[in-house]
Amino acid sequence: MTTIIAIKANSGVEGIVLGADRQLSYYENERIIKKESIRKIKSGKNWITAYSGGVSNQFAIFQNYSDQKMIKEINAAVKNYLLGPGFKGPHFRAINYINTIAKRNGAELDCLHELVLAAEINNNIDLWEVDVFGNLKQPQKTKEFEYLSAGSGSDVIEGYINELLEQGKINQCKITLPKAIDIIKSSLNKAEQKDPNTGWSMDLAVLTKEGVDFYSDSLYEVSIKAIDNFLQTVKDKYK
Repeated sequence: MTTIIAIKANSGVEGIVLGADRQLSYYENERIIKKESIRKIKSGKNWITAYSGGVSNQFAIFQNYSDQKMIKEINAAVKNYLLGPGFKGPHFRAINYINTIAKRNGAELDCLHELVLAAEINNNIDLWEVDVFGNLKQPQKTKEFEYLSAGSGSDVIEGYINELLEQGKINQCKITLPKAIDIIKSSLNKAEQKDPNTGWSMDLAVLTKEGVDFYSDSLYEVSIKAIDNFLQTVKDKYK
């Protein structure tokens, strides 16, 4: 599993920030036996997805969709969603199909794939959760500001943000993109402290009307460099 959080700005530059951890955990007899770092965010010209779940061949194929093909899938899914209760099939057919095949092959429920999706469609920037059945859901309007969390650390994030709101540390009427980045960083840090499936640096992408800025690889390189620099100061002490 993983931890994903996406926040929609309601002040300043219009856009959405999406963040995720980079840890992939391998289990044997319900114990983590191996961890590695992978990229969990994929982006195109005007869309971003972050995923939670296990590893499968079908999902790997989906992750390699071209920008054009992914846009087509996203547009179809949103169109199905906007049809409302009258639409009886899965909104996002590709995710439904991938998880159906994975389940038939014996995948556990927590290994099925979910997405958090940010996209600009018809000149509107919106945010959706895509559940394991391919259903799209948008942030509840009763929430203080628009955000979504998913993955094994989502409960930790929900509790943490509620705590920040109760303490008055978040101005819910002024969520700028810089503020969203701060909240995402601290939320992922909190999830890493409490969820064994969350860790190994951070993926980050920002969607605005100008397009997508992807920072994941740069952040990972900076974090590795920071560790190396710190260790060098430790080694220098003992020269």
